Amino acid sequence: MSGAPPGRELFGRDEQITLVRSVIARPGAGFRIVLLTGQAGIGKTAIWEAGVTDAEQRGHAVLQTRACESEARLSHGGLGDLLEHIGPEVLAQLAPPQRRAVDAALLRDESGPVDPRALGAGFLAIIRVLAAAGGVLVAIDDDQWLDAASTAAVAYALRRLRDEQVTVLLTRRTGGPGAAYGGDGLAPHLADLRAEVTAEELPPLHPDAIRRLVDDGLPARLAQRVYELSSGNPFFALEIARALRRTDHPIGAGDELPLPSSLHALVSGRLAAASPAARRAVLVTSLVGNPRLGLIREVLRRDGADRTGSDDGGVEDAAAAGLLVVRGDHVRLAHPLLGAVARAEAPPADRRHLHRILAGTVVDAEERAQHAAFGAIPPDPAIADELARVAEATVDRGGMRATAELSEQAWRFTPRTDPRHDERLVATAERYYWAGQHETGAALLAPHLAALPPGPLRARARLHHSQMAAAELSPEQYEEVLAEADPRLRAETLAHRANAGVAYGIVPVSQGLRWTAEAADITAGLDDPAARAQAVSEAGWMEALLGIDPEPRLATMDPSTLPDLPLHDQGDRVRAVRAMWRGEVGRAQRLLDALQQLAREREEDLSATIFTLHRFETAIRVGDWIDAARILSELADGEALILPAEVLWRARGAVAAGTGDRALADEALRQVEVLAADPAAGPVFWHQLESRRTAGQAALFDGDAETAAALLSRVAADAADGEYLDPGVFPAVPDLIEALVKAGRLDEARDVLKKLDDTAAELDHPWARAGAARARGILLSAGVSTAKAADAAGGQDAAEAALTDALGRYGELGLPFDEARTVVALGTLRRRQRRFREARALLQDAAERFERLGAVGLAAAARAEAGRVGGRVAERAETAGGLTATEQQVVDLVVAGCTNRQAADRLFISVSAVEAHLTRVYAKLGVTSRTQLVRHLSRPA
Repeated sequence: MSGAPPGRELFGRDEQITLVRSVIARPGAGFRIVLLTGQAGIGKTAIWEAGVTDAEQRGHAVLQTRACESEARLSHGGLGDLLEHIGPEVLAQLAPPQRRAVDAALLRDESGPVDPRALGAGFLAIIRVLAAAGGVLVAIDDDQWLDAASTAAVAYALRRLRDEQVTVLLTRRTGGPGAAYGGDGLAPHLADLRAEVTAEELPPLHPDAIRRLVDDGLPARLAQRVYELSSGNPFFALEIARALRRTDHPIGAGDELPLPSSLHALVSGRLAAASPAARRAVLVTSLVGNPRLGLIREVLRRDGADRTGSDDGGVEDAAAAGLLVVRGDHVRLAHPLLGAVARAEAPPADRRHLHRILAGTVVDAEERAQHAAFGAIPPDPAIADELARVAEATVDRGGMRATAELSEQAWRFTPRTDPRHDERLVATAERYYWAGQHETGAALLAPHLAALPPGPLRARARLHHSQMAAAELSPEQYEEVLAEADPRLRAETLAHRANAGVAYGIVPVSQGLRWTAEAADITAGLDDPAARAQAVSEAGWMEALLGIDPEPRLATMDPSTLPDLPLHDQGDRVRAVRAMWRGEVGRAQRLLDALQQLAREREEDLSATIFTLHRFETAIRVGDWIDAARILSELADGEALILPAEVLWRARGAVAAGTGDRALADEALRQVEVLAADPAAGPVFWHQLESRRTAGQAALFDGDAETAAALLSRVAADAADGEYLDPGVFPAVPDLIEALVKAGRLDEARDVLKKLDDTAAELDHPWARAGAARARGILLSAGVSTAKAADAAGGQDAAEAALTDALGRYGELGLPFDEARTVVALGTLRRRQRRFREARALLQDAAERFERLGAVGLAAAARAEAGRVGGRVAERAETAGGLTATEQQVVDLVVAGCTNRQAADRLFISVSAVEAHLTRVYAKLGVTSRTQLVRHLSRPA
C-alpha cells in the first residue's frame, strides 16, 4: 500500500494513512497536529513510520524521536533525538543564548545551566529556519514517554508557531478505548496550541484485514479464530499466528487453540523461542534510554566476556527474529511489550549486572548515575554522593521531575547513620512538590516525620508536608514549627499561616497582616531577594484586603520581576487585583495582560492560570458577560492546570447571575456548599462568599428581593467578621441596599448605606463612591411615591442627582454594566414621576446596553418594564443580518450542530433562553425549524 514504510504492507489502515498523508502534503503555510491514539499493538507506530517516510520523500525536514519508558526520566533525551541531524549551518543562525542552551541541553559542551526559556526559543528558531526552506514534520512516537524537559522545550516552541508550514505527528498509547495513558508528554498541552488538531483513535482491525495480515500458511478457519482471540489487535494477532505455527500437532475444528490467554504469556513465548543471545540483546536494549547500535554491541561484548567470552551476535539474531529493529545506528524494540516482558522475567541479579556494565559504558552523566544506582543494592555512600551531585546538575538542565527521582535514589543509597540522610529525604520531597507531584512528595515524607529529630529540618518537613498534603496545621502545630524554625523558615511559616488562615476564614485579616509584616521584617535581614519579595507581597496583599494602600510597602522592592520567584507571588499581582476591587478596571486589565504574557513566556503554568482567573473576575466587574463566558471557557478547557471544582462552580455561578440563569447560579452555590462541608475541604471560604454573593445577585435580578437580601446580608456580615474591609473584595453592599429597598425594608437600607458612605469616604474608594450614589438614588426614588408633595419633589431631585452622579462615576471608571443598571433606576424614577416618554427611552437604552454585554435576562426585564410604561417598545439592537448579538451567537452554535443544551452551556444561559432566542430568529427569518434555519443560512447571498 502506498505510504507504508519500504518493504512493509499495512492492512486495514488506508483511512488513517490517507489522513496523515493529506495533512503532511497540504499546500501552503499553516500549523497542524495529528494525534494517533490506541492500545498497545494496535498499529500506531506503523502509521507513524509511514508518515515519516512520506514526509522524507516529499523533501520535508523531519525531526523525530521514539520516546520510551526507560528514557522518560532523563532530561532532554527526546530533544536530543529531534535535533540529532541539525547541521551547523542551522545552529549558526541561532542567537548566542539559544545556541548555548541547545548545546548544554544536548551535552555538547559544559557551558553551565540550561535556561529553559532560551532552550525553547532555540528550538523554535530551528523550526522556523527549517520551515523557511519548506515543510517541517515534528514526529514523536509514544508521546506519553517523552521526558518532561523535552516536553517543556517542544511545547514552548509549538505555542509560538503561527503560519509556518509545520506538522506535528504524535502517537500515544491508551490503556483502553478512549483512556489516555498518563498525563505526561506533549498531548496534554495541545489545548494551549493555536493549531488545527486532528485526533484519531485507531479502532481494532476488521476481520478481513486480520485474515490478510496472518494469512501465511494458516487455514482460513484458523485465521478467523485468530481474529476472534486477538479482538482485532494486529500485534496480538501476529503473536498468536506465530505461536500457532510453532505448534507441532494439528488444530481440529472443535479444539481449543493451544495458546496462553494473556499477551504477556504470548510475548514470553516468543522470547523463549529466540536464541539466548537474541533474548539478551532485547533485555539490554530495554534497559537503555537511547539505544544505539554501537552501545548495545559494546554492552553485549562486555556482558559476553563476563559470561561466555563473546557477544554471540545477539543484535543480529534479535533483528532476524523480529524482536529488534535496526536502522542505521538506531536500535529499538519491535514493540515495547517485548522489553517489559524481558525485564520482568530477568532475575534481579542479572538486571543489576547489566546496569553496572551500562554505568561504565554510557556517556550521559545522568543516565550513568541511574544505571549505577540500579546496579547496586543500597546503602552505598559513593553512589549516593554521585546521585546527589547529578541531581543538582539536573536542576540546571531544567528537569525537575528527573531531579526529584535522582534525589530520591540518592536518599535511598545514603546510610541512615549519615548526617545527610534526613536532609536528603526532606529535599527530595520538596523537589517532588516543585515538580508538581504533590502526592508523591507527601507520601514519601509522611512515614518519616515522627522519626526526624527536633530542629529546623523537622520544622521544615512538617510545614512542607502540610502544603503537599493540603492539610492545614493546627494553631498548636504552627507554634511547634515556629519554635524549631530558623529565621528563613520562620518567615516562610508566618506567611503561609497568614495566607492559609485568611483563605480558610480561620483568622481575621488583621492577624494575617501582623504575621506577614513580621515575615517581611525577618527577610529584610536575609540575603534572599526572592524570600524578601514574597514576604513583602504577602503583607501588601493583607493591607489591600484591609483597605490600606499597599504601595508604600511594595515600593520598597525592586520593581523588576525576580526570575526565581513565581509571578503570582510578586507585587504587581497585588496592584492589579486592588485596582479591580477599586473599580479601576482599565489599570487592572493592563497589569494582568502584561503579567499573563510574561507568565506564559516564563512557562509558569500556575501563574498564567491565576492571572486568567483574575481577568475573568475583571470581566465580571465590568459586566461584560460575553467576554467573561469566553474566559471561563479558557479556564475550564484551555489552561494547562486543572482548577479546583469550587473555583469553576463559583465562576459558573457568576456568569449565570449576569446572563439571567438563576437556576444555575443557585446550583453553583449548592455545589460549593457541599464541597465546603467536606471535612477535608481546602480553602473554600472565599469561594463560598463569592458564590453566595452571585446567587444573591441572581435572585435580585430575578425579582426575589427577600432571598437576595438574606444572601447578600450574610456575605456582608461574613466579610466584616473576617475584616475584608475593602468593600470591593466582595462587592455585595450596593446590591444589598437595592434588595432591601425592593423588599420594603427602607430603614435597614438607610443603615447599610450610611456605613457604605463612611467606608467610601474613609478609603477614598472610587467604586464604593459610585455604588453608594446609585444605592442612594434607588433608596430616594422608592420614597418618592409615599412622600408628601413637597417632600416628594425634593426627593425626586435628590434621587435624580444621586443617579446622575453614579452614571458619571461609572462612566469614568469604565463599568458599563453598572451604568446600564443605573439607567434602569433612572428610568424607574421617571416612570414614578409619570414622565413616561423619558422612562421608555431610558429603559430601552438600558436594554440595548444589557444586550451588548450579554446580560439577556436584564435586557428582557428592561424591555418588559418599558412595555409596562406604555407606547411602542423599540426593537433590540440588531446586527447587519437583522439579528441581535446574542441571537447571532445562538444561530452560529445551532448551525455548528449544537443542541439547545449545548448552546446554553456555551453561552452560559438557560435552555429556555436559547429556545426564546430561536423563536425570535425563526420569526425574523421566516422559518419554522432548525433544518429550515440551516438551509436558509446556506443559501448564497
